[in-house]
Amino acid sequence: MNNLEIIIITISCILYLIPTIVASLNLFFFNSNNHNQTNNQKNKVSVLIPARNEEKNIEKCVNSIIEQGEIVEEILVYNDHSTDKTEKIIKSLVKKYKNIVKQTETKNLPKGWLGKNYACHRLAISSKSEYILFVDADTTLKNKAISNLYKICTKSDNSMISAWPKIVMKTKIEKLLMPILNLIVFTIFPYIISTKINLPNLGLAHGACIFFNKKTYLKLGGHKLVKNNFFEDTSLAKKWRTFGEKSKIINGENIITVRMYESFNEITEGFTKNFYPALGNVIRFFIFQVYFFVAYILFPILILVFVFQSKVDILFFIVIFISYLPRIIINLKFRYGITSLVVNPLSIIIMLYIGFRSYYHSLIKKNITWKKRIYNFEK
Repeated sequence: MNNLEIIIITISCILYLIPTIVASLNLFFFNSNNHNQTNNQKNKVSVLIPARNEEKNIEKCVNSIIEQGEIVEEILVYNDHSTDKTEKIIKSLVKKYKNIVKQTETKNLPKGWLGKNYACHRLAISSKSEYILFVDADTTLKNKAISNLYKICTKSDNSMISAWPKIVMKTKIEKLLMPILNLIVFTIFPYIISTKINLPNLGLAHGACIFFNKKTYLKLGGHKLVKNNFFEDTSLAKKWRTFGEKSKIINGENIITVRMYESFNEITEGFTKNFYPALGNVIRFFIFQVYFFVAYILFPILILVFVFQSKVDILFFIVIFISYLPRIIINLKFRYGITSLVVNPLSIIIMLYIGFRSYYHSLIKKNITWKKRIYNFEK
């Protein structure tokens, strides 16, 4: 083995060893929960749905909650100033399920709040149950989902449980870009360590499904803690842990499904609003961007150049396999097709573009658009 090959192997280890180890641990330990809990609890949970422009989804979401049985005491829906037919559909659902479905009064958005965060706050203070479950309007709950969340929360010392949903992807652009979310999260987030050590930085949540002990939620401040944060779900999990409370993320593939975005514009706009906020500061943002560019674009290209110059041979296949190993593991975990492996470099390039777009809108333009609402931040 010559010096160049030794350097290549060393760089490969530096770039891919930790993501491969983290992904491998998540492959074995981040398992879905078995649905063996019976619906014998009665009237324990208020299900809270913030809804803005959800005319295509809200009815299906509510129906899936109704099917959960008597554990659901009430379903509260907040119409966050929708500009489509969401309000009309909510009223029809209230009429259809008048003993369970209720609409929380819509208020003007106060200064300093983001729409969804304020909607969640209004829903929580309007609820009456001992436990509250926030679900996004574009989600569908699976059989006994709430019973299982209730069991996990009450049988543990976690006052905040979030189910990472199964992400539904139908269009080609969704299948190209949406798997990148799980690639990023589950090659960085060490699930098994987060369950053993209650460090704030190990807090993780998905806003599509979060279950709380209501008393604790109100005592700590709930969504007031993250009222102006686009990355409110994980930020709330981190803050939860700073107060000494325990939070937990679970594999929710058998609990809840969500189709987050349907088009390139929706994906771009959706991730623009929370890409930079998720990383928190300029230094972490640029380290992240540089790492993904070097590891998944630049370094593989350099290996190809060395192949064409006949400087490496069999080593090429070893290094390319190593560079793809984190993605292969994530594909196995979440059962993505082989196509997403082939187009991985393109997916990464688009992700990097969205990252810089998020940086530009968050720090320079200070202007974020989400669901036809423009948020302007003071310069």
